[in-house]
Amino acid sequence: MPTKTKSTTKNKKETIGNEKERHEINNRLSRIIGSMNGIKKMVEQGAECDEILVQLSAVVNATKSVANFVLLKHINNYVAEEIKNGNTQSIDDVISYFKRFE
Repeated sequence: MPTKTKSTTKNKKETIGNEKERHEINNRLSRIIGSMNGIKKMVEQGAECDEILVQLSAVVNATKSVANFVLLKHINNYVAEEIKNGNTQSIDDVISYFKRFE
């Protein structure tokens, strides 16, 4: 049974997998930023609260989607390798990431 050990690769910088994945994340983030700018404009122009709330909900969902994508890549690339090497501390790290997005 693997034991919880301190990560031997923790000093290694983790990055999102490849150029295609980074491009996809950047596209999603650009859309979120565009939506936030639109919401800001709605507020400045005195839009109705319900309209603003609908847009804010969309931004929250889009942000969670990006976070889930990054977390999935983290699990598949980094955490899986750590577990193979006997380090289960990364499981606790992933659990704490999930808790942040509840």
